[in-house]
Amino acid sequence: MIDTREHKATDHNRQRAKTNMTATATDTTADKLAEMLQENTGRSILDSGDYYGRNWQQNQDVDFEKQQEGRLEFWQRDNKLDIVPTISVYHFLKDRLEYNPELNLKQANGDG
Repeated sequence: MIDTREHKATDHNRQRAKTNMTATATDTTADKLAEMLQENTGRSILDSGDYYGRNWQQNQDVDFEKQQEGRLEFWQRDNKLDIVPTISVYHFLKDRLEYNPELNLKQANGDG
């Protein structure tokens, strides 16, 4: 029986090595995710984040690699235990996505 997790990881690593040969040092998945999370998405009168800043504004000086990947909060209310999981969007996406500069170029040129 083949462990599909190991098989997929091996295929993924081969593809990642192939893709990384064409990527520059600044075109990593982590860099692109940080760039997207810090991108100015504008302002609207309907926004609720004006006083404390919008998420992209709060993210300007954040080192996402140093943030914890997730946490659990436990709340006791009305004799019931609430467990509230929080997952870092950055770490969640970084573990599941891979930036491909060739596809990005095709999309920018209207080929993708």
